[in-house]
Amino acid sequence: MKKVLCALLACVFANLSQAQWQPDLRLTNDPGWSTTSFNNAWCVASSGDFVYVIWSDDRDGSKEIFYKRSTDGGSSWLADDQLTNTNASMDFPSIAAYDSDVYAVWFDNRDTCLHVGY
Repeated sequence: MKKVLCALLACVFANLSQAQWQPDLRLTNDPGWSTTSFNNAWCVASSGDFVYVIWSDDRDGSKEIFYKRSTDGGSSWLADDQLTNTNASMDFPSIAAYDSDVYAVWFDNRDTCLHVGY
């Protein structure tokens, strides 16, 4: 039992030692207030080399949902995509990815309901 446990721990720590943190990378430079969900919802998702980020910001005067993606594991990023365009406040975005499908949800304050988009 001890040998199996030691071998298992050695494999886990060997895999963990290969992971490396990268330097911080600013994804948005807009002058508005940018936030992710305060409730720790998933604001980053990945599938293969694709990485997706979603957030809310008020660059145009009302909180809207923005999205950005990387096709090379986060080394470079495409331009921001604005997913909403209303006079109401959009909050609490969350994102998920499975294969080539990306799912985004957020709280829409126009009629106080949850909207799903992708």
